[in-house]
Amino acid sequence: KKVTKKMVWLNILPDDLQFKIPPKYFHHQHCLRTHYYVSDDNILHMDSSVNAILAQIEISELKSETLLIIEYPKAIDASKAFRSFTSKYLPDADNENCAMMDDSSFVCVCAENNHIIAVFDSPTKEYAIDLSEKIKVNINK
Repeated sequence: KKVTKKMVWLNILPDDLQFKIPPKYFHHQHCLRTHYYVSDDNILHMDSSVNAILAQIEISELKSETLLIIEYPKAIDASKAFRSFTSKYLPDADNENCAMMDDSSFVCVCAENNHIIAVFDSPTKEYAIDLSEKIKVNINK
């Protein structure tokens, strides 16, 4: 049986996630912008060589967070995109690459191998870090 990219993504996502909206799979910045606005500029260096997934994760009936995972061809590409994103989107990030936004939600981002994991709209920093850590474990399996 052929293993599809969607099947690989499902292995990266933690089993206990509850999706508020089904995940979106895409490659380009303009597709990300259609579903979730990050920036007018391509600060994540997205193009046809990347694979990305965007999902809205339900934490409770009233709370959710937005998960973005981008897979780059090489770790150096992820590293460059990570530096670009943190310098332009999260200039006030703490040493865990998290920042509280104007609406009191948190955004956290990390690079793991050739991936970037970004959690937006999280009600707490801890939720965002916990989700990122689970995904890191799955990436390294």
